[in-house]
Amino acid sequence: MLWLIAGILSPFFWAMANNIDQYMVREHFVNKTKIYRAMLMTTRIFIIPLVFIIDGVLEIDPLIIILLMLIGMNGFLAFAAYNKALQYDEASKAVPFLQTIPIFMFIILYFTNNETVTITQLIGSFIIIISALALLIDKNSKTINTMVVWFMLLSAALFSFGNVIQRILLTDNIPWYVVFLWVQVGSTFMGVYIFSTSSEARTRFKKMFVNKEKNLFFGIILQQLSMNLAYLSYVLALKNAPSGGLAQSLSGFQPIFILLIGLIFAKLFPEHFRPPKTKHDWVWYFIFTLILLIGVAMIYGVTP
Repeated sequence: MLWLIAGILSPFFWAMANNIDQYMVREHFVNKTKIYRAMLMTTRIFIIPLVFIIDGVLEIDPLIIILLMLIGMNGFLAFAAYNKALQYDEASKAVPFLQTIPIFMFIILYFTNNETVTITQLIGSFIIIISALALLIDKNSKTINTMVVWFMLLSAALFSFGNVIQRILLTDNIPWYVVFLWVQVGSTFMGVYIFSTSSEARTRFKKMFVNKEKNLFFGIILQQLSMNLAYLSYVLALKNAPSGGLAQSLSGFQPIFILLIGLIFAKLFPEHFRPPKTKHDWVWYFIFTLILLIGVAMIYGVTP
């Protein structure tokens, strides 16, 4: 039962972070997503001392350390693309495209490791793509924002590269916390690099304190707390679930949580969040989110 609770909490915390990201890139970092990611990652600098404190973290092959740090840097770029997409549409419409990550992983592993893909997984992939596109349709103009599609697909593709490498390394019996720490060090390095080389980033950071921007400060703290709780919950679920596919399939609930949390935020902060306006919008969203969830389950082999 613990794995199930952790598995559900993971997409919940991710959804919390997604809604905060949407607020940040629209209210505080318009066309400045790189600076936003740099400020987020710089707050993780406290993680670096843990590398020297926790036993075993420094005892792995230096090449593995480099690979893990590169995964973190790659993740920084993936999140930057995702943040850019949020400037064009709602998180509830953009984030479902992250469910295409396993599709990109199938493609990478097919060409690099000769892994086979089942008919069920192909059908699941098709369902995910169609559902994600349906969720993105503007009901008034009957059009799809292609900028969201391209940025989210770029984000998913970048995430998939990192996931493939992590999957290989975790099968080599490297402790999950070692993987977690070195990946975080890599993403933190990217943030610190941009922060140290960009006067605009440093000025924005200083302005946050000088102008006492409490919304921005607490938004960054809450976003990072949500992200780390999401990752730790995911790892806990993955290690204790009856199967890895069962734990991963629970990520399909993320779009539902995004909508529900966004609704709560809209009640509390109506000037910053916009939930679906009509009953038709709600029905449309839930139908295609449930269809998306079915596709995710098929991708990970969780079928009756």
